[in-house]
Amino acid sequence: MKAGILQRLVKKAPFEPFTISFRNGERLDVRHPEVLWISNAICVLRDPADEEGTSWQIFFPIEIVSIEPARRNRRARAKRP
Repeated sequence: MKAGILQRLVKKAPFEPFTISFRNGERLDVRHPEVLWISNAICVLRDPADEEGTSWQIFFPIEIVSIEPARRNRRARAKRP
């Protein structure tokens, strides 16, 4: 998937949380636009519950197979291995 799709979703006003699904079956929730940093080659998702800002998930946009609206009652996903 192209990084531009993620960039559009993060910049959308009002922001709508979404879930990213990967080729390996893993899923990550993006609940706030400021926690996702996007470049063409790599993305970094910061754990919003980590007040120190030291917990991140790094992934490649090419690994993404789908993006869907996040469910409202779903809790933040655990860290990807």
